[in-house]
Amino acid sequence: QHNRMDQAGYNLKYLDVLAPALRALQSTFRLTFRVVSSRPPHMPGVEIEFRPWDFHREVADLQDATIGVMPLEDTSGPGASAA
Repeated sequence: QHNRMDQAGYNLKYLDVLAPALRALQSTFRLTFRVVSSRPPHMPGVEIEFRPWDFHREVADLQDATIGVMPLEDTSGPGASAA
């Protein structure tokens, strides 16, 4: 079982799909992609503001974001249950 901090780092692989779109947006607009996680993502060509995840700062780190993205595993397949 992963603790929350480890899970955040584990989910970084799901951000890879966003890299091409972020690069395109950043070529036209002033945009910084903030990542709050246990470790920084590797997204070449994407301007990233990395903030190490901390339980005491989590809400403050996310409150001033304009748009939020939370990568999650696709659990909609066979055997998945809705909450």
